[in-house]
Formats: sequence, structure tokens, C-alpha cells
Amino acid sequence: MRKQIKRVAAVVFAALFTVGSVFSSPAAPVASAEEQEEGVGVHAKIETFEKNFELTMEQKIYAIDEINRAVSIVTDSDMSDLEKYYRLALWLNDRATYDSEFWSGRYYMEYYRHQWDSYGVLTDKSVCAGIAITYAALCHAAGLPCKFVRLDPAKGLDHTINYIPNINGNAYYVDVTEGDFIQSDECSAFARSVDKGFAYITKDCTNHSFEYRDWLDRYYDEPEAENEKNKDKDKDTSIKKEIIKEKEEQEEQEEQEEYKDYQLCTLGIKGCFRTTYHDWFKEYALHQDTDKDFFEDYVEKGSGQRGVHYAKYEDYPKQFSATEKPGIWFLEDFYRDPKAVEAALRGNVLNKEIFNTEGLREIYDCKDEKELIETVKYDMSAQIFPSYDSETGKIVPEEKWLGPDTDFVVSCDSFDKSQQKAMITIKGIGEYSGSFTIPVKLKKANPMKVSGKTATIKYSDVKKKAQTIKRAKAISVSNAKGAVNYAFVSAKKDEKDFKKYFNIKSATGDVVVAKGLKKGTYKVKAKVSADGTKTYGSSGQKSVTIKVVVK
Repeated sequence: MRKQIKRVAAVVFAALFTVGSVFSSPAAPVASAEEQEEGVGVHAKIETFEKNFELTMEQKIYAIDEINRAVSIVTDSDMSDLEKYYRLALWLNDRATYDSEFWSGRYYMEYYRHQWDSYGVLTDKSVCAGIAITYAALCHAAGLPCKFVRLDPAKGLDHTINYIPNINGNAYYVDVTEGDFIQSDECSAFARSVDKGFAYITKDCTNHSFEYRDWLDRYYDEPEAENEKNKDKDKDTSIKKEIIKEKEEQEEQEEQEEYKDYQLCTLGIKGCFRTTYHDWFKEYALHQDTDKDFFEDYVEKGSGQRGVHYAKYEDYPKQFSATEKPGIWFLEDFYRDPKAVEAALRGNVLNKEIFNTEGLREIYDCKDEKELIETVKYDMSAQIFPSYDSETGKIVPEEKWLGPDTDFVVSCDSFDKSQQKAMITIKGIGEYSGSFTIPVKLKKANPMKVSGKTATIKYSDVKKKAQTIKRAKAISVSNAKGAVNYAFVSAKKDEKDFKKYFNIKSATGDVVVAKGLKKGTYKVKAKVSADGTKTYGSSGQKSVTIKVVVK
């Protein structure tokens, strides 16, 4: 089940062990200009870490709901704050799938699809930046201070981890991507290259080490005398093979386990205890057996079972400001200007950030402003999100539906089919105020032209059997965009109705004349329309008159 790619850690440790103090050396690796152009240095760009702000309202709703759900599942009020951090890291480490295709030595932007935001983490695949952003949001939803921290781009290190500023006076690093929790060995190495200014870090991390990733490897690879290693080599190999086999068997059963929604761990942990997932979860993840020997201290010896650990927001400016502390968590994590959003919600002021315009079409085929207004009005998912709960006085992550012509009106500021664009304004009414304008793309007018022709058939032929007049001899059609459709309307001679003798094939436009029609000139009326294309609108039905002469 281990999904993470140990790319950055491998590079760092190789450099540490072969070169020495790489991180403080003037010769530290720096991304080349070519690598920067290819996207390796994306962590140097602030835009990489603001992707949550660019999500649509529907995507924000989904991500916020999932984050709240996760917090409610994996934490409870009896846990210490440290255990909450730990459990949330386990949940995310198991939930996130690393996108090695997107990151394979560099970022392949042709594969980009939300790998740098929490929506991508929760619905598809992600990379370290998205995972770190999501972990910070999970902690914020649980009332815990946490930031995402990039490694110093000047040192050419393309990685993002998390920073916990204060647990009982101690600060910690967390690398959820690599599965390292609370200043593990990897985090200790990365700490030398953390861009402290990026997250306004003023307190260095403690040197504690609590890890949930490589328990199996760490247990069997602890330093020991060389002769003891050689002596037990075969035995260890045999045990590892046994554990690996058991892991494979366990994976077949895990989907059916009672705790399948709580799959919060990696194979390394489970393998150490050689037990079912159900028992592992009770004993280790829930820590119901506090006397269990976990080979190392388990999150400060019990993580809440034997002591209380509080995280505090002391000396904690918000992520992108050196002066402000966090406010409402989902506003801070998903909106570029959370104070403005909060003010709009409390004041019932409509703006683009809180009013859901999703549902609008990519391009509209409307003949005039009135049709466009009515179509747009009922296409929109007219909601605000988040919303203000007047009873509690709180901003809540819930949708509130608004009614057209009750809570808002739609007007058209400009309408230009030749330029294929229009501007729509949405304005609050009733208890709502404020307005905002959105562009709408229009389809071009269909340039189809049609006219009727005169077609002649022989009386001797129609006397024997029905006759078909090809469309090209009956109707002239030019410049039509999209499929053309035909409909028969009427047929008359000297104002007398001869409808039963005529028909028009809807797909081809061929005119069918029934057997037995008498000599004379008949006026056959039809309607022709073109469906349009992605660029051109439908033509609407155009009337034509065809003269059919029987002689």
C-alpha cells in the first residue's frame, strides 16, 4: 500500500553521505536555467502554493467537506493535539497517491491536473506541494497550527514539507509525502534547507524523531556488530520473506475489514506486528494497548494516553502574511482574501468568490439579449458558499440557495454576436446587495441561405407511381453550418389543399410526390434549419416555397 516516491530523500542522503555538509556548502546544487524552464524550480514560485484559491466553488465544496469528514473520523476530543497531528498524517499518507508520471525528474506540465492543490490530492494524484497544502488544511480544520514549507529553492531542492510551530513549546517538521512524522531523520536533513522566510519560521525544530514509515527496515537495519549481522543474515532474510508473504495475503482481506475506512498506515508498520489489519488498527493506530512494544517510543509514549500535549498558535502569522494570525480555517486555506470574503458573507454582499456561477455554458446560442438573460438565469447553480448563519453568527462551510428575481437579477451590459461576446451583470436584490460582471461567449450567427426552386415532373410518371424530387432540384441551400433539417408545411393549388400528396424527407430534403397527382402548378412550403457547430449557432427555421409543376 505504500504509495510514496522517495525521490528527494534519496538525493539528499546520497549527497550527505558522499559529499558531507552539502546544505551549508557554497557548491550546493542549484537548478539550471534549462531545468527552471522545464518546471523543476516550481517551488520557487509563490503561485505553486496558491492553487487552492483557483479551485471552482464545486471543487472547494468537495475538498472542504472531505477535510471536515476526515477530521471527524480520525480525531476526537480525548486525543492530545500531538496524536491528532499524527493520526491526520497517517490518514493523508494513506489517502494520497503520488503522481510519479507528473514528477519524474521534473514536472511534466502536460500532465498537470490539480497536483498542487487539495482537490487533486483528494480526487486523483498529487505531489509533495499538494500533499503538504492538504495536511496544513487538515490540521487547521482540527484547530491545530500548521504550515506548508518549501525547501530553499536557491539550493535546488524541489520539495515541500510541513512545519508545526508549537507543541508544548517545541516546533516540529513533518514530511507526509515521504511518510516521516515529527522531525524524523529525513526531516532533520531537510531542516537545514527549509526556506524559513516562506512560512515566517522563528523557532527551530526539536530533534525528536517519531516515524511511521520504515518500521520494518529500521527494525532489521539497526546498527549492530558486523559479525552479528552476518550470523543472522539468513534468519533475517527468511523472516522478511515471511512478512512479505503475509503482507500480500493481508492486502486481499483489507478491503473487507471493518475498519476499511480507516486505512491509515503503511505496510511497514503492519508487517512488524504480523497480525490482521483489524488488530493492527486497534493496537497501534488507536493505541488501545498502551503496553505494546513498538520498538521505539510511540509519539511521546502513548500520544495522549500518558500525558497531554497542547499545540498553540503562539507566534503564528498566517501563511502569506507576517502580521496576521489564522481566522476561519477554510477561508484562510481556500480564498485569496479571506477577510473580504468574510465581510461579504456577513454583509450579504454578492461577489464572484461566494456566488456560484457554475452551470453556465461554455458558449451560448442566443438570438438576442432577452434570450441570453433568461437562459443564463436558469443555467446557473445560484448558490453562495460559504454562508453566514445568522442564528449562531458564524461563517459555515455550507451552501445557501438563492432565487432569481428574488435574491438577484441578471442583466446584459453588451451583446455582440459578430465579436462572439457579451457581458452579464448579476446584482443582489432584496436582502442582498453588491454586483459583479462576468463575460459570456456567444456563437456566431449561422450564415445559411435558402431559396425555393421550380421542379417539373411528368404527369405520365406520377400517374403510375410516386415520384421523388431531389433536394438540389427543389431547394437551394448554401453556407449552412451544422446538419441541415427539412420539414414539410403545406401544399396548395389555387388555394386548395393538396397536403396529402406531398411530403419532404427531414434528413435529405427530397420532395416526395404521391401517385395520382393531377396536372398543374403546386406551391409547396417547407422549413429549413441548420443545427450549428461549436462556433456557429443554429439558424432557426427558414421558410421556402417550392413550385412543383406536373405536366
